[in-house]
Amino acid sequence: MKPLKDYKREFRKQNVHIPWNQVAGMRDIIFHQYDRLDLDVVWAVIQHSLPEFLEKIEPLMPKEPK
Repeated sequence: MKPLKDYKREFRKQNVHIPWNQVAGMRDIIFHQYDRLDLDVVWAVIQHSLPEFLEKIEPLMPKEPK
């Protein structure tokens, strides 16, 4: 998986409705600071923020061939 920080700045600027900094911050904590991970916060993000995030990001994803 390509790190979020590697996506072109222009792409992020064109899609300001995506909370890029929050996504990158959560990823960094999960991968590098997992000892600080609060599972209640992770579960709340999964239940409440993830569905809205997916609605925003899915149209930007390349379509997979069938």
